[in-house]
Amino acid sequence: MGNRTTMSVTDSSGTEQHVYSYDDIYQVTAVDYPAGYNPALATDTTFNYDDAGNRTSVIDSGGTSTYVTNALNQYTSVAGVSYTYDTRGNMTYDGANMYAYDPENRLTTVRKVPEPLAAACDIALAFTTSGAANWFSQTAESYYDNDAVQSGDIGDDQETVLETT
Repeated sequence: MGNRTTMSVTDSSGTEQHVYSYDDIYQVTAVDYPAGYNPALATDTTFNYDDAGNRTSVIDSGGTSTYVTNALNQYTSVAGVSYTYDTRGNMTYDGANMYAYDPENRLTTVRKVPEPLAAACDIALAFTTSGAANWFSQTAESYYDNDAVQSGDIGDDQETVLETT
């Protein structure tokens, strides 16, 4: 099917061979790195999938990263990071970035969530569209700020970063 089975990587210490394994439907199930190649990489990385083909976990030297999907096969959590989607199925938040779309579901904006905000708050975002003239807004239904539940605007196209009510 054309999947990569090996890859040669050459650096100052020489050439190493990475080996890839696949299941019957061509999903990568394992990557074997040579011992001592890079301490940050596992000697083996294993990928697991559910019956629908959604990744459920990745196991490597750093431990297990769990993937959670919803009924629409969208990832809602990856390694503890929450993902959100609008009612049209567009990803609106990935733990680090907020995404905006026009009425035709075309990506128009990617905005990085400021680090202090991302680190200090656990945010549940709701994104809405209301026609061509005002097609995007984003509101926090709730977020946690120093153990106090708050609500209000997280940001909009006017550069509001955090405004509580």
